[in-house]
Amino acid sequence: MKKLLYIFSMLCVFSIAAQDDEGLSKTITVNGHVEVPREIKGYRIKATLSMDQVYYSEPTITSLEQLKNKYFKALQEAGFDSSKFSENTQEFLALGYQKEGTILEYETTSKEELRLLSKVKMTGITLAYQFKSVLNPSLREGLLDTVLENAKDNAYRICKAVGTKPGDIVKIIGDHPKAETWVTYLGNSYPEYWTLSVTYRME
Repeated sequence: MKKLLYIFSMLCVFSIAAQDDEGLSKTITVNGHVEVPREIKGYRIKATLSMDQVYYSEPTITSLEQLKNKYFKALQEAGFDSSKFSENTQEFLALGYQKEGTILEYETTSKEELRLLSKVKMTGITLAYQFKSVLNPSLREGLLDTVLENAKDNAYRICKAVGTKPGDIVKIIGDHPKAETWVTYLGNSYPEYWTLSVTYRME
């Protein structure tokens, strides 16, 4: 009797598993895409001051403080307030330079200040720029509608080829684009896309 009950219970398990497999086989998973429109709302400038670069080319400058003072004076003459910089010596140490140096950082929303900084060029000073790329909060909901519509269009085209159509959404995988991000390159050659993987039941 126990043997018969065991066989019956195993048959039930196999039956449920078969039904689950059949249900999974009646779904379709597609990707939906939408381009993310962003605006540049801020700028971050890093000035790396390195004595490695001035050791031979500027023999009159023998210390980091001298280099820094010369740079600050040039900035002041260009109309920029050097006191707005914050200093990050730890990051400079991680760069592996042989001689002393430091990194000066500044963040602004002003293109004019960015322009002033970029004008001051000096041996021993290397500038790097980052741009604050922002997604307007009012556009976020509209982007979700668009990416889901694109996914459904893709699902319809595929289902049509096999004589079915997409039904309810079973699963969505993907993250929402960040409200803001810092980029080091500006240009239209590399647009940002938001992608969601959407699974539909097939009817």
